[in-house]
Amino acid sequence: MNYNIYKKLSIEEKNKAFKKWKGDNFVYKSFSKILHKKIVELKPEFTNVLLISSDLNETIDEISKIKCKNLIYLSQYEIFKKEFFKNKQYNVIYADFDNLPFKKKSFDLVICNFCTNKVSEKKDYLKKILEILTDDGLFLCNFFGEQTLSELRQCFFIADDRFLNGAFNRIPKVDLMADFSNLLAGIGYNEIVTEKINFDIFYKNIIGILKDIKNMGEKIPIKEKREKISKTYINFLNKIYIEEFANQNLQLKVTLDIISISSWKQLKNNSKNQ
Repeated sequence: MNYNIYKKLSIEEKNKAFKKWKGDNFVYKSFSKILHKKIVELKPEFTNVLLISSDLNETIDEISKIKCKNLIYLSQYEIFKKEFFKNKQYNVIYADFDNLPFKKKSFDLVICNFCTNKVSEKKDYLKKILEILTDDGLFLCNFFGEQTLSELRQCFFIADDRFLNGAFNRIPKVDLMADFSNLLAGIGYNEIVTEKINFDIFYKNIIGILKDIKNMGEKIPIKEKREKISKTYINFLNKIYIEEFANQNLQLKVTLDIISISSWKQLKNNSKNQ
């Protein structure tokens, strides 16, 4: 599946999810509080802040507590064109993640939240963010790491091999922490600091896991009929998951591995404190 088709289907999945979104997703809500604390510790006050995010209002509710003069929230999903975000203390821009409509040196803080896996050319995207940062600007990037849904990935591999004679990419793709840090350094970001934050969530059955992934709009879009899964497949998947990853109470463990990276834009021979 080429990128344009994948992107179109992925946006459709997210738009469907947002129609039923309650605005209190546990993962996004919990991480947003950690993110807010991290930002305040790095710098207590900003002038112009840009949040680019793949959730609904969980993160922006926390980011809006940061001291700043102007706050912009950008997203590429349809709900951001509607009345939901009217009369807020920040501006909302509906725009493609791949095309950031801002001038150079517009923001002293840019936050890219769970959306770097949704752009076509990551290097060009990060270069654009570097351009729109002021000379003393701070960039924060958060994304799901390689251990995210590792249990489900293994179970899918076993089930696919048994029922479909081969594995399919059913788990959202992730960025590797080391690769991403090296990419930032090569582009020109400075003082790069990486942090790994783990969440372990437990479910009663595989249906609950798959439902939550779907409700987050993070399900891999399925194009071909042969990739679809049957009830028999689901029952087998649940059986494998229990055998391999259930605790003593037969609850299924799900690992969420979140990578949070901070970096500064600096002029040569200058410090952000000058």
